[in-house]
Amino acid sequence: MTGNRWYQQSYRRNLVDMHIADWDEKFLSEFDPKTYVDMLELSDVNTAIIYAGSCEGICNWPTKAGHMHRGLKGRDIIGELLELCRDRNIHTVVYFNMYSRWAYDTYPDWRIHTVKGQTSVERGSRYGLMCPNSSYDEYVVAQIEDLCDNYEFDGIWIDMIGWYNSVCYCRHCRDKFAQATGRALPETIDWSDPHWVAFQRKREEWVAEFAAKMTRAAKAIKPDVSFVHTCTTGLRGWGGGGSYAFYRESEYLAGDFLDDPVKQSFVCKFLNTMSENKPIEFMTPRCLNLRYHTTTKSRETLQAQVFSAMANQASFLFIDAIDPVGTLNRDVYTLMGDIFKETKPYEAYLDPHAKLCADVGIYFNFESMIDWEDNGKYVLNATRENVPVLRLMNVAKTLMTRHIAYGVVSGKNLAELYDYQVIVLPEIISLNEAEKEALRQYVASGGSVYASRHTSWTTERGEAGGDFGLADLFGVSYTGETVENITYMSPTAEGAACFQDSTEYYPMLFSGRQVKIEANTDVKVLAKLTLPFTVPTDNNRYAVGTSNPPGIRTEQPALVVNRYGKGKAMYSAGDFERMTENQQRDVFARLVRSLMSGPPLLAANAPKPVEVTLFHQPGQQRYIVSLINFQSDMPNIPIHDIELGIRWSGERKIDRLLLLPEEKETSYVLRDGYVRFSAPRLDTFLMLALCYTE
Repeated sequence: MTGNRWYQQSYRRNLVDMHIADWDEKFLSEFDPKTYVDMLELSDVNTAIIYAGSCEGICNWPTKAGHMHRGLKGRDIIGELLELCRDRNIHTVVYFNMYSRWAYDTYPDWRIHTVKGQTSVERGSRYGLMCPNSSYDEYVVAQIEDLCDNYEFDGIWIDMIGWYNSVCYCRHCRDKFAQATGRALPETIDWSDPHWVAFQRKREEWVAEFAAKMTRAAKAIKPDVSFVHTCTTGLRGWGGGGSYAFYRESEYLAGDFLDDPVKQSFVCKFLNTMSENKPIEFMTPRCLNLRYHTTTKSRETLQAQVFSAMANQASFLFIDAIDPVGTLNRDVYTLMGDIFKETKPYEAYLDPHAKLCADVGIYFNFESMIDWEDNGKYVLNATRENVPVLRLMNVAKTLMTRHIAYGVVSGKNLAELYDYQVIVLPEIISLNEAEKEALRQYVASGGSVYASRHTSWTTERGEAGGDFGLADLFGVSYTGETVENITYMSPTAEGAACFQDSTEYYPMLFSGRQVKIEANTDVKVLAKLTLPFTVPTDNNRYAVGTSNPPGIRTEQPALVVNRYGKGKAMYSAGDFERMTENQQRDVFARLVRSLMSGPPLLAANAPKPVEVTLFHQPGQQRYIVSLINFQSDMPNIPIHDIELGIRWSGERKIDRLLLLPEEKETSYVLRDGYVRFSAPRLDTFLMLALCYTE
């Protein structure tokens, strides 16, 4: 997208949830558009996302295609809100939700059905989940066209699009799949079965098609309107049906998440690499979650979340929820106004074209958002825990807390592999030919990869050849898997430096099975497989009643490094990236550092809750350094005496180091290839600009 778009300079945003039923005449009876916009102005937001339709399927304008909220008594509050916001120079985005209890109750044929024929309400949900393969798509397009025909706004924001872990077996899905493949819908999960995988690819395709219909309908009437579909379905594992095609239907990416500092760090980097345009929009409720209607997060937590978004060059949106009668809590908007007063001066140093600088890229693709342990399960018995995403988040936490600068790279942007010294493949099970070849070329030219367990086991079509698709890169071949679900790695002499707290006698534990491998003769073995005395699942024959200590040492390699061209590939038979204990995290961090071909980009002595990010803004000839202190218990304990270093090649001449937003000159020294400086006291956030001349 070229040109200057409205969202490129909008960093303070708001959305007010209005999922209000209309069976009681009091509901929304006290709603006042002027008061609503007064609250927006009080909080100093410059973009408002305004509810046209909620998850109730009830509309807040005189819709031609659906049902208008009875409590509004025909009043067009959408028109009033849009006009009031326009008068106060607030950008407007219209919100529409794909859940619809009204449509569920009115049109039974549109409902999503499980393999046993149950619908969402029958399974105990309040929400009406509708299948995009039914005529529901025509209804939604009619609503979008009605809004575009009758109102002026800057953007449209679509919520709750995707399957949200509902695998639909309605007659529409069955017929559509049969027409495409000539086969019935499979009911057993098997990621090595092309039939099952074809169903998953169709689920992804159907969601992307549904999104495209809405986008095209809006653009046909308003070519310049921005159109965004919530991206959260892409981080819900395979059940959500996310895909690159679906993400391309959004002009920029946005999604709502809670207040976990690691999740926010990872999500921002994930969205930055996946988004067609920037800034991305990080959204979060002003309460712990939306169930806590009257409980607001602490000022310190909300402030940290705003600053964390800024550390990732992202916009920030806070979500409030309206009271059933239509009123808002003024204290919330006063609080956000006070916070934005502190954060607003930093906006001058945010740039939608800024480029993240990092050493390690965490690899993501949609096809690998699966749990291999689900194979053979009936579809209703799929693991509820989102294992692939938890693994990604856990890698992020290890890197973030050890001050290893990281980003996210994906099959969407394979050229960006070369931006990183190391690529981490955390059990990326499915890789297509383009991905495999890109990884080979990256390593051959001097890059390094870490890969674990079943990485590259199948293609995007579910084709498994009985060995790793990247066996040549890893230098190993698959021979089987352990029966034991508690296993160990015993370091060799060559791996001892990374396993500082483990020995052959006291090896490192893994809470899971390991893959058995045969290594090529020229690979370096860093650790070998050790097993417990007995199979841990045998409750009649065991060595210790309370644990499964190591007892059988083998010569089976478990962790190897293979030279490939100018680079290195490390393969691990166990998944370090899923282990949460500090001992395993420390080993994983050492392994990653051992794969770097050069010195790390950043050096920092800060404690674990502090993340340091670095963005290059070539147009302004500067690097933006941000430090975000986001502790688990608020308020933060201030941190002193942080020493920082930024790797510097000397090709550019340093002009000044400025403490922002005051632009106060700060002293530094060039030593050992780094720009070294001391950070002032860190309460929650610091931002500095390292300015240079060519």
